[in-house]
Amino acid sequence: MVPPTVRIIADDYGMHPDINAGILYCIEHRLVTGVSVAVCGEAAGKEQLQKLSECRRRNPWLRIGLHCMLTEANALSGVSSITDREGAFTTHVLGLFPPLLRGKISMSDVRSEWHRQVHVLTEAGLPIDHLDSHQHVHLYPGLWEQTLSLAEELRAATVRSGYQSVYDAIRTGNPHLVAFQLLARRRFTGRSGSGRTLGVLCSTKFEFSRISKQLAKSVARNEPVEIMVHPGFFSPAVEERFGYWHATWENEIKELKRLKAWIATVDTKGPISSSSL
Repeated sequence: MVPPTVRIIADDYGMHPDINAGILYCIEHRLVTGVSVAVCGEAAGKEQLQKLSECRRRNPWLRIGLHCMLTEANALSGVSSITDREGAFTTHVLGLFPPLLRGKISMSDVRSEWHRQVHVLTEAGLPIDHLDSHQHVHLYPGLWEQTLSLAEELRAATVRSGYQSVYDAIRTGNPHLVAFQLLARRRFTGRSGSGRTLGVLCSTKFEFSRISKQLAKSVARNEPVEIMVHPGFFSPAVEERFGYWHATWENEIKELKRLKAWIATVDTKGPISSSSL
């Protein structure tokens, strides 16, 4: 059993059928405790959402979250200040930042779009337990406040903080990750409820060894912690569609099995420390 303070969340259900299949496998094998659904994704139709709903009925402990989207998909609400003239979001979060800073994005349009995304999940009979976002757009100024407001409205238990460690980000040598963690730390110290988000510094390339020491510390201190993962089944189709993610979908499933084995030692040995790793 996963310690009650630990949440293991699989992102991107709805982005591709092979990602969906990998996530469903992880649920059935109890490798994750929750799923964040990208309802604007190309594999988030009624049939795929029905599969998730049926899976949840077999596994009522599963937590469902909304993976709020403003990138890499088409908007459900049509053309607005958050889309291009065809109703498509920007491909990457960095394309969202300049118009956001210039005040070109209407928060009313954001609210309208996210409410439509909520409606898709509720219509599928999937109650929303938590909120996060595709490419962490919800952490940006203005969008963070909209996310907190939506969480309060939905009575969602947690909002992803996105924060792992500024120090760990500095060690990667990637200035973009450092800037991201500086922003996420501000969200972590505010209202989020989810604790640290382990795995953000190896996003789409999750490795248990990259988070094990921090996880052990959090469990020993009885601190809330979220582990963010991106499992899936590899195929030529998913590689053609999302190869630019450079994701290691099936390897993440293997790493989740390592994580599950470690959790079993926590159950049998009681309180642990990072020195036991």
